[in-house]
Amino acid sequence: MNTTDVEAQQELTAAPAVQEWTLHYSMVAGVVRLARIHTRRQLTVMRWAGDVDNAALVVSELVTNAIRHGQLPGRELTLRLAVLVARHAALAG
Repeated sequence: MNTTDVEAQQELTAAPAVQEWTLHYSMVAGVVRLARIHTRRQLTVMRWAGDVDNAALVVSELVTNAIRHGQLPGRELTLRLAVLVARHAALAG
């Protein structure tokens, strides 16, 4: 990552969210499909101008990794989507 990429990432991270959405999931494999569906639906409702299918793919990969590597009894997965002022989407888990 070069300096410009780092600065752009810091700018996005610090930007206030215009719209946010959070949902909690059990840490089971079937949740990946639900997270993808919910992401598509929510970004569409938020009228996000980005590529919703690409965002859903990224969510799918991140949720899969969280389940594969973070699955412990009693632990749940939290998915947070935010549309920032600059109309970029941010994802936190």
